[in-house]
Amino acid sequence: MPSSQISHSEAKDLLHKLITESTKVQGVLFNPKNGFKAFVSGTAHVSPEGGVAVIERKDDPRSSMVSFDPSKAVAIRYGDDRAIREQDSVAADVFRREFASGLTFLFADGSGAAIFEIKS
Repeated sequence: MPSSQISHSEAKDLLHKLITESTKVQGVLFNPKNGFKAFVSGTAHVSPEGGVAVIERKDDPRSSMVSFDPSKAVAIRYGDDRAIREQDSVAADVFRREFASGLTFLFADGSGAAIFEIKS
């Protein structure tokens, strides 16, 4: 998905909106160097460590969850359906069908985390 670089402050505002509105999201953690990927759908919350957690069911302590610290990102990118309107690829098709927007946090070690807003 083509996207634009945004500041930590802008990302914090977008995350705050997702959290306070209990928006359905898909959280992704990935590390291309070792092929690691983790996905969970749910809602975003402030994690106990002060970062962001995407939790499948907050009322179930055994629920699936991914969490990360956005403040440690070296780059943050944002994109929505306007950014992929003219794109013609399988990834763009999936994004248009499933998601309204996406925030991607990239870290110094090459790993990353993303939060995709699920279309209602």
